[in-house]
Amino acid sequence: MRTLLFAAAAALFVFVIGVEVRAQSAADSDTKIWDGVYTTVQAARGQAVYEAYCTRCHGINMAGGREGGAGGPPLAGANFWLDWERAPLSSLFSKISKEMPRDSPGSLRSDDYADLIAYILSGNAFPAGPSEIPSTGAGLDAVRIVRKAGDTTDAPNFSLVQVVGCLGPVSGEGWVLTRSTPPIGTRDESPTPAALKDAGTRPLGSDTVRLIGVVHFGPESKAGQKVEARGLLNRVTNEIRLDVLSLQPVGQACGG
Repeated sequence: MRTLLFAAAAALFVFVIGVEVRAQSAADSDTKIWDGVYTTVQAARGQAVYEAYCTRCHGINMAGGREGGAGGPPLAGANFWLDWERAPLSSLFSKISKEMPRDSPGSLRSDDYADLIAYILSGNAFPAGPSEIPSTGAGLDAVRIVRKAGDTTDAPNFSLVQVVGCLGPVSGEGWVLTRSTPPIGTRDESPTPAALKDAGTRPLGSDTVRLIGVVHFGPESKAGQKVEARGLLNRVTNEIRLDVLSLQPVGQACGG
């Protein structure tokens, strides 16, 4: 009996330590970009590369191009956050280095792409630091594109958003997410595997979100779990509603 109790206690200890390590790792990823991951000199080089190769599609100062109505999107401001919020910096590096310039993808030097990332970060008010982004993109998986702590922007009503919370029934009133994170804008109705992995590491919030149309996603099998939900946001008086388009568990039961 003592052996069984010891084994159970040891397993619980390992589980708790694992959860703490994952939480700490997520927290580190959510602050690192605000410690400065590029230098001012690198951003200046990136501006020169941008002006030579990118302005014809993405416009002056990353404001977006027109090019007969088919120009590239803005790379700064709300559009940047809509595309890249909570993505690892490696995803942005990979897209630019493989797909840009549009008329000659991947044709620039590897250090030019690193410098472009630095310029884009500077244009979105991320601070410079003592070290440059490496031309290989090494280590950028551990740097997540997140807002500064305490800096939140409400997603507009009727926009496509993502939330993470605890799924549960409301007696006679359907299903809700409790302890939900604030809604953040997204372009994708369904999450990628990377987005689900990130959702699993996100700390829960304090919102309650009423889910509309969720019966099509089998909520009974996910009750009590931490889930990632996507859908159309509808804020009404004293309530946040989500017209659900995706509902995915993220591999964890919600604790107390």
